[in-house]
Amino acid sequence: MIGVEISYEDRSRQVRDAAEKAGFENFRHAASVIRKRAMSLMRKRKGASPPGEPPHTHTRRLPKAIVFWADAYGAVIGPAFSLSGGVGGAHEHGGEFRGRQYDERPFMFPALLAMAGQFQASWRGSIGA
Repeated sequence: MIGVEISYEDRSRQVRDAAEKAGFENFRHAASVIRKRAMSLMRKRKGASPPGEPPHTHTRRLPKAIVFWADAYGAVIGPAFSLSGGVGGAHEHGGEFRGRQYDERPFMFPALLAMAGQFQASWRGSIGA
């Protein structure tokens, strides 16, 4: 008769907790980097920017209105309606705001595209339980 002894240690909770912590830290970092990049795309200049380029800002209100929220499962980044009204959406996608038609002048999507390449490296090795 052959005897076999098996030992098992359940560390699934520790792995899950580490993954959630790493997810929160990585999403928070990614969101803050995208926010900073979007803010830097808008220049303080007189007059409107050409359609297709990030909007010019006259008061710096729109860049300061870009906020983010993150948890372990994702992030939301963009201009807060309470701080900028709907002008951020009108610029990003084109559309009407306060009776005036705006051409598309995206700033959030170009910021995401510019920073996307950096995120893969920041996630690598982030979970160590």
